[in-house]
Amino acid sequence: MLARGLLLRPSNHPPPPLMTLLKRHSLPALIALAAAAAAIIAAVPCPIRSLTGLSCPGCGTTRALGDLLGGHALEALSHNYFLVVSAPYIALLAYSAIADRGPAKSIYRLLTAPAAIGAMLSLSVAWWIARNIINL
Repeated sequence: MLARGLLLRPSNHPPPPLMTLLKRHSLPALIALAAAAAAIIAAVPCPIRSLTGLSCPGCGTTRALGDLLGGHALEALSHNYFLVVSAPYIALLAYSAIADRGPAKSIYRLLTAPAAIGAMLSLSVAWWIARNIINL
């Protein structure tokens, strides 16, 4: 149906769900989500650092992401070691969650297994403690 120059869906056909749209446009969606997350993170100061003076596991993430996207991995390490080390896990998890076909399904199951999630949480807590003791 055409109304005022716009193609509209008939009322009995609802728009596709968000995940369907993301699956069709996975790479642009990943880039847009990463940009939006970086903008939000950059605008909001860390509440843990504001209240306690201690660095949380995510402190330095915005600067590290900017350096990683610019191809400066060594500079990114100086801002947040854990982000640089966990970036492949995060990227694979995001892609496999959106792709949801072929080998992506088995990768998603592997990355979301209780052992993998427990390992990432343990590493995050260990990083949180180490960065405040060693002052990284």
